Amino acid sequence: MLTFGLLLGLLLIFKGWMYRKTVNYVMIGQRDNIRLTNKTLIQNLNEEIKGKDLSLEKLIKIADQTTTQQLKFTFGKASNNSNQVVINQQANCIGYSALFNSTMNYLIRQQGKEKMYKAKHLKGQLYFLGMNVHDFFDHPFFKDHDFNEVINHQEGTKIYIDPSVSDYLGIRRVSSK
Repeated sequence: MLTFGLLLGLLLIFKGWMYRKTVNYVMIGQRDNIRLTNKTLIQNLNEEIKGKDLSLEKLIKIADQTTTQQLKFTFGKASNNSNQVVINQQANCIGYSALFNSTMNYLIRQQGKEKMYKAKHLKGQLYFLGMNVHDFFDHPFFKDHDFNEVINHQEGTKIYIDPSVSDYLGIRRVSSK
């Protein structure tokens, strides 16, 4: 029983690292950026960032928390428009990524950091231990999976975020090659 408890504890502690080592996101396309227009969400974001010069990590955290607080995952039909999913409060991986992307790019603009950072809404496929998991499903819902790329032009680095995985597994960063 003690061994099981220790293994479970290690799994919880290292879940992000294990996920990034076993699951790889491969980009197959990019979706258009949708400009954030929801007045209530914009007002809340403005209040949160007012008078602050935020780091990229803090901007990512705000965009991720905003997305997970606003949405609940659905396998049903849902809008892909970030402004609409905020109203409906339900989204699939496309809506989650659209809202994260719109929020992240809004925050970047508000901070005047467009030359430093950029967020892209990507669609891709998931590979688990080198196997394309989409090959195992014959349903249109599992055709692809959306995630986000945040580019740090200053450092020449890219950070990959899957807001639906962040919401349900608590894993903020993912791997992409």
